[in-house]
Amino acid sequence: MAKKIINYLPVIALVSIALLLVLRNYTPGTFLSGWDTLHPEFNFGLNFQRLFFGVFRSEQGLGAVAAHSHMSDLPRVILLYIFNWFAPLSFLRYSYIFLNLILGPIGMYFFLKKIVLKNRAASFLGGLFYLLNLGTLQRFIVPFEMFTTQYAMLPWIFLFATQYLQSADKNRKSLILFTLVMLFSAPMAYAATLWYITFACLFLYLFALSLPTLIKKDFFVFKRTISLILVSLLINSFWILPNIYFVLTSGTGVTYANINTLFSPQAFLYNKEFGNLKDIALIKNFLFDWGAYMGGNHFGNLLSVWIDYLNKPYVTIIGFFFASVAILGLVYTIVKKNKTGLSFLPVLILVLFFLINDNPPTSFLYRFLEQNIPLFKEAFRFPADKVLGIFILVFSLYFALGQMAIIALIKKLPSFSIKSGIILQTVIISGLLIYYMMPAFNGNLISPLMRIKMPSYYFDVFSYFNRQKDDGRIANLPIQSPWGWEYYDWYKDKPRFAEDSTRRASYQGAGFIWFGIKQPLLNRDFDRWNPLNEQYYREMSYAVYSKSDDLFKAVLGKYNIHYILLDENIIAPENDTRILYYNELGNILDKLEKQDFIKKDAQFGKIKIFKVIDNPNYAYLIDNYAKVSPKSSSYYEDFAYIKYKDYVTWEKTEGATFYPFRDLIDTQSHILKDRIKISQEGAEINFKKQNNSSLPSIIEAENFIIADLFLERTNNKITINIYPRLPYKNSSQFILPISTSFDFKDTSFIVSVNRTSNFSVDNLETNAPFSAGTVLLNTKTDNTISVYPNTPDQIETADFSSVQFSLSSCEAKTPGQVFGVERQTNGFIIFGKKVSVCMTTPLTNLFPNVNQPSKDVLLTTYFTYDGAPLSYVCVADLKTGSCLSYRFKNISSGSFATNLSYLGIEKNNLSNLSIKVFLDATQTEDLEKVKYSNVSFSLTKSFSSASFSKDLIEQSISAVNRNVDSNVLIPFSGNREESQDITTLPRNSINCSQFSPLNHKISKKIISKDKNNYIEYESGEGTACDHFSYSNLMQNQGYLLLVTSRNIQGLPLTMCVLNQASRHCDLYTNLSKSSQFTTDTFLIAPIQDNETGYDVNIASLGIKGTKSINDLASIQFIPLPYYFLSKMEEGQRQNISQRVSIENQIDENSSFYSIKLKNLVKNSVLAFSKSYETGWSAYEMVNSKWSIVNGLKLALPFVFGKELKNHVMVNNWENGWILDESSIVDGQSSIVIVYLPQYLQYIGFLLSIGILIYIVFRYIFRSKNDLTHPDVSDKLPKSENLPHLNQ
Repeated sequence: MAKKIINYLPVIALVSIALLLVLRNYTPGTFLSGWDTLHPEFNFGLNFQRLFFGVFRSEQGLGAVAAHSHMSDLPRVILLYIFNWFAPLSFLRYSYIFLNLILGPIGMYFFLKKIVLKNRAASFLGGLFYLLNLGTLQRFIVPFEMFTTQYAMLPWIFLFATQYLQSADKNRKSLILFTLVMLFSAPMAYAATLWYITFACLFLYLFALSLPTLIKKDFFVFKRTISLILVSLLINSFWILPNIYFVLTSGTGVTYANINTLFSPQAFLYNKEFGNLKDIALIKNFLFDWGAYMGGNHFGNLLSVWIDYLNKPYVTIIGFFFASVAILGLVYTIVKKNKTGLSFLPVLILVLFFLINDNPPTSFLYRFLEQNIPLFKEAFRFPADKVLGIFILVFSLYFALGQMAIIALIKKLPSFSIKSGIILQTVIISGLLIYYMMPAFNGNLISPLMRIKMPSYYFDVFSYFNRQKDDGRIANLPIQSPWGWEYYDWYKDKPRFAEDSTRRASYQGAGFIWFGIKQPLLNRDFDRWNPLNEQYYREMSYAVYSKSDDLFKAVLGKYNIHYILLDENIIAPENDTRILYYNELGNILDKLEKQDFIKKDAQFGKIKIFKVIDNPNYAYLIDNYAKVSPKSSSYYEDFAYIKYKDYVTWEKTEGATFYPFRDLIDTQSHILKDRIKISQEGAEINFKKQNNSSLPSIIEAENFIIADLFLERTNNKITINIYPRLPYKNSSQFILPISTSFDFKDTSFIVSVNRTSNFSVDNLETNAPFSAGTVLLNTKTDNTISVYPNTPDQIETADFSSVQFSLSSCEAKTPGQVFGVERQTNGFIIFGKKVSVCMTTPLTNLFPNVNQPSKDVLLTTYFTYDGAPLSYVCVADLKTGSCLSYRFKNISSGSFATNLSYLGIEKNNLSNLSIKVFLDATQTEDLEKVKYSNVSFSLTKSFSSASFSKDLIEQSISAVNRNVDSNVLIPFSGNREESQDITTLPRNSINCSQFSPLNHKISKKIISKDKNNYIEYESGEGTACDHFSYSNLMQNQGYLLLVTSRNIQGLPLTMCVLNQASRHCDLYTNLSKSSQFTTDTFLIAPIQDNETGYDVNIASLGIKGTKSINDLASIQFIPLPYYFLSKMEEGQRQNISQRVSIENQIDENSSFYSIKLKNLVKNSVLAFSKSYETGWSAYEMVNSKWSIVNGLKLALPFVFGKELKNHVMVNNWENGWILDESSIVDGQSSIVIVYLPQYLQYIGFLLSIGILIYIVFRYIFRSKNDLTHPDVSDKLPKSENLPHLNQ
């Protein structure tokens, strides 16, 4: 007994140390949840069903082909289900992760002890290193089951595979064990690339191991190698076959998903940063430069505790010592010709290739693979992640061989001291490993951020949805982020850094709710797997941020949404809280409740659940369906659905309504390159011309129309002519002027159109028509033209020593804010640090003696500015704080002060306005001061005023031929503010985050070359940001946004077009990757009435080791008649369709649905609300009297049923079949809708079970055969002919 204990003492020690880590990294009462989370325990029955019928993922928004191999998780879920009988729910995920942590080093010990070394001390140290190293830390700090499963199972896979090759056992016990381990290691295939790279390494190892005997033409080992390869594939075929289908049919689409397009290049460069010998030696990778939300609206480094610890003296030196031991082991392997160690050399080479990736000396090959293998770039965007587990195994093996080299030296000592030397070696190395990983023993092996106390009402939400009879789709709100990543704050009112701080951590990650509910959830994390999910987000986001309840209703109807889940626990760290739009969402939902479109059905904590009252089940009929073309992947509003309701996306143009501009943009809102041409006249957009054009009235469709303003003086009379511009070529010659005139002797005056476009005229010549510029005319309200003299009626020099004003931080308070105002007699000094300051002065305080003006007046401001270009002044709405639209243009040859501005004020509106001074000092470490002096204001009454309605605009353009050729012309606006030289705009803050310290690794330079100016951004490490404000752009107007840039080195620029009202990025995208100046053209759709202003935020990200250099040359907005173009129709007019509900429908599982039709509607389509995919098929089944026959027919509908051939796309996203009335037998037939690729998983299950049964029964048969025929062993290969794998 004592001898057995001594023999197993290393295992006991490894288990004890692992258990200590378990105890130190477990917080009772918390869930282990965050980042990439899997929680089948929230509803075992539901998740078992999703695993068994998992090729099409109905829960993923609109539905998607399984990109992840979810079904590979089946063995793990079975284990969790067993654990559930004796462990609390919150501990289940912990239990699996901790089990992996314990099994890994034990397996490594036995692999070393039985196969490689046959030395307990060295094997123990190899197993301990497998447990205690920075690679293992990175596998468990934010645990994800596929990585921890790989960690646990790798040593066992190689152990039993090697034992099978080297053994002469007739009963093949090691093959059974290998098969079982391969089965239980299947969860590592959740992201299949991880399994494939593991399989490739196993193949390399086995081939290298069998090569010596193969060279001798002894095929015994090679045959067994082939057996192991086949067993590995067959036992995993239940997920491999569906994964192959995904790769062949949907794989390339994942690469072009907007989230991946934005994120994947950055992710790869964070990996590249650590592809150097130093970090590889320490087994460090990208998580050491990865951020996490720390609470308090603050992000920090995920591994900040470890980074601080490794910076201590001697700690990193210990790490390099371990690497030296591994190198020694590599040398020892070569010298001693250790066959196992030598067989791992090809594996090591492959692993190092991915660890070094795009760094010398492997960069040329890595780039070649990226450029020539379609899925390689996306599959290996985290290359180190895919090979890190194998590298830990190989590193540990050579580390153990290094210990053997040391033991060999110790054995040269006198015999009496050898045992003591080995004990001392074991103690010292063990002590160093424990010291090196000490933060893990202090609770930092698993991040405390992942150990969360989840509010119980989320389980009430799960119960609510699972009680519902229907499985209708859920729209979850808010919808503020372009990323599939959510941040919660469940403990806003409780201290985060209290004694039980881990209980204060809230969830951050890809989401968890769908694991507990049976209904599909429209979550952003699913965008990557189906572009139709991404398109839903675009439409819903547009509806929400335009605050349109009609658009919101249309999106709910089009995507057949049954529930709305509004979770007000969600936050947006380091963003303005307005972006969440909770108040606006509440208003929309209240309106829909009053319209009886939805009803509030439940509330749990801060979670509100609304039910849509009248949407059909997953299948319904469309009566008198419309036909619409073309198919489109990207748009903001579905004008076809809004007009015709449900429609069929028609592949041909015959018989359909054709929308020429329906497919104008790509998924990042770029205008497609073959659709636009920029000329001196403007932007020319082309389209495929069809017959029977139906053009909407531009006056009815648009809120504004661009017009040219001309002035002419004859004697003492001034004539103003306005010529509307239309998006037709050569239309100007047919346009009649809108004219007004007035008597005025002076040659200098001010003209104001609609109080927003102001022109200062100086010395207008006689009898010479003068083009003043362009204006925007209202098409929904009257237009006003006012003329003002140059001499004001009243001038006020403000005494700011006594004027009352308000002063506040414009945004949320942050630590270290300082701001204030120093009053002066004729001005003031505004100052601040780490803050944006808003100073608001009501106009009535500046003009205390003025009554409300009875007619329009012109406000003029004048001041002298002294300081950095961090501040600006505008006239703002006193209630909302929004800057009002104004622009001023000087059309004389003289020079005017740049700080002179005009704003037309409507009569009786003076009391509603204010002067707003803004100072942006968010990125300043020192106190910034800006001085305003000689401040004065004046009011000028209009000399003459006239107004005209849209009827005059209609008359002006009535003679224009409204037939459009194959293109439209969008003229430049001529508005200087919309195309201003960006190098002159006031902004010099270039560090993005207000929490990030300023550093010298980012820079911004204004370059003048060849009479052209551009801005150069250089980012060595960190992000250089810039900000260009266009405060006066009206948001109910569409625009083309033209951005000219080039990418010299590293990552290209990213751009956010920030809505000043909502603080939401209405457009978030990458700019050109070209090394030459290239113009990207984007569509900015109109978004809100009565709001103005966009900020164009530019970011240039540099990652350590990959500097980014980008140049930005210009930003230009061109007003676009968005609604006019979007509503343009050609071809045959359609009827408005109607939905007809189907009462009798059964969903057997997520891949099989049965429907009975009682009354077939003529000219109808059967719509099926799952995302369109060619794998869906529908069959007409005639029912039999015998239930067993019906069961067989349903199991094989493609054999016994009649296929409905006309499979079409409905509403540009869902499946549909055009029904043939003659083929439906009422009451005696049903329609079965089945996802045929699901049968690949069924075939895979048969293969997996079949190979397992075959191996077990062969083992049993041979065991019995041995008992009855003991002489059979004589026929086995002689032991001397088997490979000797040990030293």
